[in-house]
Amino acid sequence: MMKLPTNQIVSPRSAYRVLDIPGLGSFELTSGQGGTSPKAYVKSAWAHAAMNIRAQELAGLPWRIAKDGITQENHPLLQLLTDFGRESNYAEAMAATEIDLLTFGKSFWLLDGDVLQHLDAPTIAVKATPAGELQFTQTINGKVVNRFAREELVYFKEYLPGSDLLPGKPLLDVVSNAIQIEYESGRYIEAFLANDATPSLLLSTEQTVEQTQLEKTLAWWNKTFRGSKKAGKVGMVDKGLKAQVLSTSLREIALVELRESARNDICAGLRVPYLLVGAMVKSTYANVAEARRFLLEEIVIPRGKYIADVINEDLVSRIDPSVKFEFLPNQIELLQEAQTIKWDRLDRAVQRGTISQEFARAQMGWPESAAPSEPPAPEPQLPVLRSWSRKALKAIRAGQSADVPFETDEVSLREQVAIRAQLKLAKSVAEVEAVFQ
Repeated sequence: MMKLPTNQIVSPRSAYRVLDIPGLGSFELTSGQGGTSPKAYVKSAWAHAAMNIRAQELAGLPWRIAKDGITQENHPLLQLLTDFGRESNYAEAMAATEIDLLTFGKSFWLLDGDVLQHLDAPTIAVKATPAGELQFTQTINGKVVNRFAREELVYFKEYLPGSDLLPGKPLLDVVSNAIQIEYESGRYIEAFLANDATPSLLLSTEQTVEQTQLEKTLAWWNKTFRGSKKAGKVGMVDKGLKAQVLSTSLREIALVELRESARNDICAGLRVPYLLVGAMVKSTYANVAEARRFLLEEIVIPRGKYIADVINEDLVSRIDPSVKFEFLPNQIELLQEAQTIKWDRLDRAVQRGTISQEFARAQMGWPESAAPSEPPAPEPQLPVLRSWSRKALKAIRAGQSADVPFETDEVSLREQVAIRAQLKLAKSVAEVEAVFQ
């Protein structure tokens, strides 16, 4: 990393704060930014909640450092990822990474010696040279404070069609119109309630009214009728003063439906079920669990696979290529319940002969190496033993001893003695058959 003189260096974390992560907190990402401001997006409670839901689920995925499928309990990467610098930790950094990707389409971790640090994404510009080399420049308050080498950064990005190097369009840009509608409709309702919770009025009269009298009249009107607590009062005036409605009601302009449509668009764009964001009044445990399962299986786990790939490529391979960073979503209790139900259904199909065990294992994501080993095939019985068996069975059916005379050189004397000892004790056809199996 090329560093500027000491008095010009600005700590990357000094340009932002992260509050209440992984709880439902809020981000202050507006200070010291050199590029896009998220103010237009975090002002929407629904967008903000959906962002944090995704961030919390990603930060909550169980993970490990593994070598050849075996968990490493004391690997240096564990400490590096857990601590994440002096003023952060893994959960904060992972949640902030998801917020960055949703808001700016990019996110960065700095590997500075033996410390990992999450960087303020909007302060870092990414450029690609014609030769395909990436350049990372950090600008804060209009001043270039750091230039990072590619080897120093863990670089996450949304996909950009036509470029494998530069960050793509953030999801919040995709739903920006819906966010603006949701925000402005909220402001309209706020203004509506502040302006007496009834449609705006125009007071008019055919008489000439002096300014002082006009001000007194308006003051009287506001004092008597303005405010949500005074809505519905009966008013009466004289001297030809008339009140004319200038705006329609909330119902007439379908404001509630408009806000609902905007919120649905926000949830659809951010791929977070509407039920998880704000429709808890109509929810039950079953449908909330199903909505969260969808979020985990369709959004969070695929995102986790990408995050893990980047961590392994940009971080783990530089420290110890023999190990891997892995998420363990199967350890989530909600998904374990779903897996149990799924296996019960597949197992019943196997028992009925509808599907094969191989197909069932494939549906569960289990490798064929998990299949039980096949029992060894029985060795074919010698023809001489079949002859001996037939003679012994004929004798036992005739009510005689199964230990019939029989001579052979194809069976060792030791085996012949063992067979005769069992035949002497045999009392039924089944017992004789068992001797020669």
